[in-house]
Order: sequence, then C-alpha cells, then structure tokens
Amino acid sequence: MANENGVMQVQSNAVVIKCDGLYLISLKGFFFHNVSIDIHYRNSSAPIPALRRERRADFTTVVHMGYKDAVHLGVTSQDGACEQLQMNGGKLFLIQLRSDRYCAP
Repeated sequence: MANENGVMQVQSNAVVIKCDGLYLISLKGFFFHNVSIDIHYRNSSAPIPALRRERRADFTTVVHMGYKDAVHLGVTSQDGACEQLQMNGGKLFLIQLRSDRYCAP
C-alpha cells in the first residue's frame, strides 16, 4: 500500500498503523456467498461491523487510530467454510486523512 511518505506494512494479514491520526477505511467487493465482515483495528475496541450476511460490500468509515494499531478483517459465512470464500474484485482502502503529532520512523 503506497502513500506519499512510503509504504504501509502488512504483518500477519494486518496493516500496521505507524502514525496517530484519522484514517478512512473503505471496503468494496462482491462475494459468491453471503458473508459478515467486521473491521478490527485495536484489541481494546469493539470491531466495526461492515457487512451482515450479504454478498456485496460497499462500506466506508473514518476512524481515529494510533501507533501500533493494526487493521484486519474478520470474515464469517453461514454458507460454508471461510477458507473457501471467493471475492470478485474486492478492495480494502486505508487512507490517512490527518496526522496527529506522533509518527513512528
């Protein structure tokens, strides 16, 4: 994931946040099964419900995140095993809108 200042790291299937600030999270795509998707970003916070038992994902939100938060998706399906889910042209956008003062090197 490229941005003006470099690349956002993906570690253990999560995008690691290095700078405090506001972030736009957008999820778009189409699944072949009905799925529910939660966006996780901080261990101490409840996940953000992005999709509930649907096939089409078109979700956008703005969240304040901090250093060492990590964005990942939790996907569940009643139609089959999650390992067999297929997504047609799905995209996850993570865009930093505003930076607070702290940003790790």
